[in-house]
Amino acid sequence: MAQGYADQNRLNELRDAIRQALRPSGLAGYLDARYKIITAHITLMRFQKPPRNLPRLVAALTAARARLFGRTTVTRLEFVVNDWYMSRDKVQTVAAYQLSASEISPFGRNDMAE
Repeated sequence: MAQGYADQNRLNELRDAIRQALRPSGLAGYLDARYKIITAHITLMRFQKPPRNLPRLVAALTAARARLFGRTTVTRLEFVVNDWYMSRDKVQTVAAYQLSASEISPFGRNDMAE
């Protein structure tokens, strides 16, 4: 998992707008059901079975914690129903939205330093 931070608080503004839009339906609380979301992340890989050498994996992840992976620009949002693991057979797209130019925000690890 690569962790990132959004420019200019745009991601939090978008999440708050989604919570507001979902409030009348009673679904707003589901966004924060597991934990309050404050960062952006990208899952780089998933394991099909437990790693053989867990201490080596932990050491590699610890060493890469501050690694800069560059920037990503999000242009489309997808709302999905899924299980905790995002299992391929359990993911169902509910809606997809193309973002307008004013809504697009780049995400990058460097943004945390500001």
